[in-house]
Amino acid sequence: MMIKAILLVAFPLVLIFGIDWKTVRTGIFRTDVMRYEDTENLRGIAALFVIFAHYTLKMKHMGYSLGICKPFTWLGGMGVCIFFFLSGYGMSCSAKKNGMTLKKLIRRILTIYLPILAVRAVFMLIEQAALEKPEGSGILYFLGLKNGPWYLNELIIMCVLFFIAYRVGKENRGIWLGALTGGLIIMSICFGVLGFPARWYDSNIMFALGTAVALYKKEILEFLEKHYYGKMIFVAVCFLLSTVVYTTVKGEWIAVVLKIISGTALNMLALMVIMRVPLRSKILQYCGKRSLYLYLTHISLWVICVEHMKSIQAVFAVSLVLTFILSELFYIADRAITKK
Repeated sequence: MMIKAILLVAFPLVLIFGIDWKTVRTGIFRTDVMRYEDTENLRGIAALFVIFAHYTLKMKHMGYSLGICKPFTWLGGMGVCIFFFLSGYGMSCSAKKNGMTLKKLIRRILTIYLPILAVRAVFMLIEQAALEKPEGSGILYFLGLKNGPWYLNELIIMCVLFFIAYRVGKENRGIWLGALTGGLIIMSICFGVLGFPARWYDSNIMFALGTAVALYKKEILEFLEKHYYGKMIFVAVCFLLSTVVYTTVKGEWIAVVLKIISGTALNMLALMVIMRVPLRSKILQYCGKRSLYLYLTHISLWVICVEHMKSIQAVFAVSLVLTFILSELFYIADRAITKK
């Protein structure tokens, strides 16, 4: 009951009470596609999507009946699509404004990779004390190359491709976007040929979608404003149909195409919604700012709690609380070290 209350009541209420109803009532809409607080809210939603998807999948594999909470197991892929989209959007907005140098690329990679090392180091110590059989050990595990956070490792590769594309076409946004998209497609094909799981190549084109939105803000805003509600209905239908078929279809490459369609429709739908229904949730912004550490800690804490607790309700609640506590501690340390 407690789990269903969190998933079916608390989570939707966070979304509902985060809406800026004053703006909705006045009908005064924005002149920009996405603002910084929009990206933080969406980043928070993506983080919660991933956490709830992983936890419900763990429960399912343990034999727990999810009932009406089963759709939450599908949210992980949606969260990753939003995460990659926002990453491409954020990097592109920054590059347009401040340029992109090798030094900035290295700094960007370090902001992703150093937290991985820090969290791995802490959990290697915790798991030695808390688990009979620790999840991982050794230098490869520490470096994130063994059982690592695949989406962050993939994001580092995307950052390198982004830098190359920017250097190739920074004076021409069409060349910039084309070079990035081509690089991501080649990367996806390589991952597929090498036998990587589909998650390594069925969502990364969302990074290019985020870049496209950043580079063509004015054109996209003008396009979406015309026949707004008709286009929203069309995008929503595309998202629902492609998602339903994606969850049932057999055939790896067909599933990849459907995942790309579903992810594209999801991000465009989110974009169109926040144009009319802006989110101002302090809770989602809080999660968004700490999303990297939420991603890195939640699974390890679940594994530790499962070994020491018999009640699935307790595992869910304690894992979730500890995830936020530990993420906050990492976030505070991060801010203190980087002096942000």
